[in-house]
Amino acid sequence: MNAGAQWDPFNEGLTIKRIYTVATIGNTVFVGTNEGLYRLNSGVWERVQEDALKAD
Repeated sequence: MNAGAQWDPFNEGLTIKRIYTVATIGNTVFVGTNEGLYRLNSGVWERVQEDALKAD
């Protein structure tokens, strides 16, 4: 560990998007962007489909 002296980006799947918010639910990280909601899955950001957000 280097106490944050070096940071490695992990933006695969999030290029050219503006991040407005970051949140966690359990062990899952979510980001809200100008192009939708994304979650981190095995080191890759994947977009959360709108249907998954709707309550029945």
